[in-house]
Order: sequence, then structure tokens, then C-alpha cells
Amino acid sequence: MKLNHSSIIKKSLPAFFGARLAPMLGASAAFLLVAHKSPDDLSLFAYVLAVMSVVSTCCSLLFATTGNKAAELRGDKPALENFFSGGFTLASLVAFLAFLVCTAAAYLLDETESIKNLNTNAFWNLSLIYSFSIPLLIVNFFLQLFLEATGKAAICANRKIVITAAGFSGLIIGSLYVDSAAFTYYAMSYFFVAELLATLAFTNLIRHQRYLCFSHAKRLISYFVRFGTPIAVGMTGQKLYFYLLSERLLGIDIQLVAQLSICMTLIGLLMIPSLALSQIHSLQISQHPENSRDYFLRSLWWVIGLMALSAALLAPSAKYLFILFGGSLISYNENLLHTLIAFLTCSSLLSLAVAHLRARNETLGPQLLISFLMLALLIPGLYLFPFLNPGIEIFLGLQSATAFTGFLLLCSRIYLIHRRDQNGRIDAA
Repeated sequence: MKLNHSSIIKKSLPAFFGARLAPMLGASAAFLLVAHKSPDDLSLFAYVLAVMSVVSTCCSLLFATTGNKAAELRGDKPALENFFSGGFTLASLVAFLAFLVCTAAAYLLDETESIKNLNTNAFWNLSLIYSFSIPLLIVNFFLQLFLEATGKAAICANRKIVITAAGFSGLIIGSLYVDSAAFTYYAMSYFFVAELLATLAFTNLIRHQRYLCFSHAKRLISYFVRFGTPIAVGMTGQKLYFYLLSERLLGIDIQLVAQLSICMTLIGLLMIPSLALSQIHSLQISQHPENSRDYFLRSLWWVIGLMALSAALLAPSAKYLFILFGGSLISYNENLLHTLIAFLTCSSLLSLAVAHLRARNETLGPQLLISFLMLALLIPGLYLFPFLNPGIEIFLGLQSATAFTGFLLLCSRIYLIHRRDQNGRIDAA
């Protein structure tokens, strides 16, 4: 029996949710334990991840349309196999280049003035540790999207949950037996170990598949450049925004950098259901573009429902979540709760709109718009305005407003696409 869009979301959401929740829980555990075990190092820990994530995001998101393309090719097995071998080859090459770029970036930043406020030796060592995880992260991103689009989302999620559980156990043991001076390095090594285990788990799921084929890779370069590059550039712009924001906060108060990392860690966890929903929606649109308008409206209601549920759960628990994730580094108040809910809602709506347009093969426009709003409008305002004793909620609130503006502008584009579809059907009739 053919399932409708809402039924597919209900059926697929747990697996897509689990596959994204597991690694986020692991990363959150690393942040949480550093915050409690070595609170003085949390700002440095967060700063290194902010810097390195600019490169890792750019490179991995070159392959962001892997799931959409694999979903289109599910009925053509030879074409699907060729796509995998070509895509995996390209992902491996990009992963190697990303490692070189990350080590070079760490070396160059180690000489800048802003690093002087931090422990420069620790910055270099932490950056080097994380750099080894980036090639694996890029390959795993390609593998996960391919597996989810070809019906292996559940088993993929189960393996990531097992890996995260093992990593979390290692972090707990380390927090008990590793001294505070060395624990930050220990926590950073978690990312490499987790990505290595994920690579082994994912490749095992498709061990009979041909992995490397340079001729197939050559034919796919134009596809990933055309559709992946705009996403990579756009999302890198967003990571660059967080890096510039971290630089700005570093100049105001170093504690704000730690508070930002705490808030973004919590937000990253809470956004997983809506991000999973957006990916499911995008794959469905790729397979059934004729239902674009109906599916978008249904998914919009799903996002609103998820956000209402999140708000209801956060109201009584947010205070304890901030204590858990941030300890004494952040002071909870109701304004922070309201800002958190607004940030979640606006970012989730924007994510759905971007995912919908990605499935309709529009990647350049949405990413240019988001990057423009954040880098050309928001960042200059943050640097030019003289903030006096600001709370972290001010910066989160400004980004929420920017995200909602982006959502409204992208909705106008979606409306035009749906109207064009309707006119095309009328003309065809």
C-alpha cells in the first residue's frame, strides 16, 4: 500500500532522528564534560571547533544533494551503483584536501593576534587532533545520505547509536580518571574515534559495492559543482558567521564565547527532529515533485507541531538543561527561554524551506540569500554596535530575526515555483 506524505514522515522520522541524535549527543557530552571538568578550557575548545567547522562544513556539504540524487536513481540499480562509486571517490579526494586545509588554517591562525588571548600551544594541539577527524566526517556524510536515501536509515541509526554509547562511556571514564589539564585533549579525541567507528560501520553496510572509480567520479564532478557548491558555500558562510561572532564575543567578554557554545550545543540537540523532518521531506519531493505544494504545506504543519511540543517540554525543563550543559557558566532567565524557543522555531522553518528548494534543484539562490543576510547585514551590525554588558540572548535574538526573514523570502520563491507548476499542468491539460 502506498503511504501518503504524513505517513512516510511518521514511519521514517524515528530512524532519521536517531541517526542525527546519536552524534549530537556524543558531541554534547564532550562539551558538557569539558564545561564541568575543565571550565577554563571550554572557550578554547569551542573556538577550535568553530574554526575547524568552517572547513569541514564547506567540504562535506559539497555532497549535500547525495540523498536527493540517490532517491531519484533508486529505480535504476546500475546508475545508482555508478553514482555511489563516483561519489565515494570524490568524497575521498575532497576529504584528503580538507585535512591539508585544516592544518594550514590552524598554523596561520596560531600567528594571529586574537589567539593571543588563548593558550596558543593548546590551540595548535587541539586543532591538530580535530583535523584528523575531518576526512572521516566528510566521507561519513556522503555515506549516511546515500544509505538513508536507499532504505537503510534504520540500520544506519542503530549503528550510530551503538557508536555514540561506546564513545559516551569512554568520555565518562576519562572524566573520572584523566586529570583536568589533559581532559580537554581527551575530549577532542572523541570526535576522531567516533568518526572512525562510523566509517567502519557504514562501509560494512555496502561492502559488496565498488568504492572507487575515477571515470564515474569524473562524470559526477559537474553535478556536485552545480548543486553542491552553492550549499557548501552558503553553509560555510553560516559557519563563518559563527566564527566572526565568536571573534566579536571574544573582544567583548570571553565568557560569552563559552555561553554561545553552550546555547548552540543545546539548540543543535533540540533541532534534530526538525532537521530530520526536513531531510525526509526533501527526499520525498525528489521522488514526487508533482506533489510539491501539498507536501510542503503538510511538512510546514509538522514543523509547527514539533516546535509547539518543544516549547511545552522546554518550559519546565530549560533551567535544568542549562545547568546540566553549562554549569555555572551561564545564568538562566525567562528571556533566555523565550529566545531559545524563537531561535528553534525560526531556524527550523528556514531549514524546511531550504530543503524544499534543494529538492527542486534550487541551491544557489537560497544559500546566497542566507549568506547575504548573515554576513552582509547581521555581522556589520554586530561589529559596529557598541554592546555594553550584553546577555547572550541578544545575539541569539538577532539571529532568530534574520532566520525568520530568510524563511519569508524563500517562501515567496516557493510560492512562485508552485504557481509555475500549476500553470504548467493547466497548459498541459
